Amino acid sequence: STMASNTSKQFSPQTFSTPISIKLDEDNYLLWQQQVLATIRSLKLNKFIHGDDVPAKYMSTENKDLSEDFLNYEQQDQLLMAWLLASMTPPILTKMVGLANSYQIWKRLEVYYASQTRAKIRKLKVQLRMIKKDKTINEYLLEIKKIVDSLAATGSTISDEDHIKAILDGLPEEFDAFVTSDTSRLDLYSVDDIEALLLAQEERFEKQRKSDTLVHAHTTSGPSQGSNSTYGRGKSDSNFRGGYRGGYFNTRGNYNNNRGRFFNGRGSSRQN
Repeated sequence: STMASNTSKQFSPQTFSTPISIKLDEDNYLLWQQQVLATIRSLKLNKFIHGDDVPAKYMSTENKDLSEDFLNYEQQDQLLMAWLLASMTPPILTKMVGLANSYQIWKRLEVYYASQTRAKIRKLKVQLRMIKKDKTINEYLLEIKKIVDSLAATGSTISDEDHIKAILDGLPEEFDAFVTSDTSRLDLYSVDDIEALLLAQEERFEKQRKSDTLVHAHTTSGPSQGSNSTYGRGKSDSNFRGGYRGGYFNTRGNYNNNRGRFFNGRGSSRQN
């Protein structure tokens, strides 16, 4: 009894000299939780958030005085509770009103963020399915990466293959040949590979558009004014559209075939 009494007198609660650097809000629960758990475990205070090993409140069934062990437990628990509350933004703090100990706070957070996380994951996955390229390739790829990173932050990691599928599914028609040549062997490419190939493809399209514009400007301003000017323009335009543009699309066809061979080549080299 004397030894127990001396032990209880020597009790010194763990204090929290360093505040949590992240203030808990609607979007950063996993980051916040990681830092909080590291501190709680390092101080061996896990039992307080799990509600384990709570000592008897009273000295005995007959003696209703609060036990020393319970008072010590409560002191440590309230210090932990105050530290947790100090790390929350006001909107989250309001959800903690009426809670009496660290265990209740931890459970409330787990339940709240579990439902929030499920809803957020559903929303982000819909965004990933619906996203379309209506900007530059670089902006489009960054937008997809932002969604993928947000999913990872909720604990729902997207595989490279699903990331690549999301990229390809949102591309406009002009990339159809690229998509067709690539989708047969998704396993051969990383996200970085696909992004690099798409940026190069966009650059080719841009060069071709500039080339078309220059040729078209030359053909419309080239013929001299005169009695035969209408006939001359018509003939020139006809030759341009039929000859050059036809040739361009034939070239595009050959290029796409070459791309197919390029992809097959990539595939065979990786398999060896």
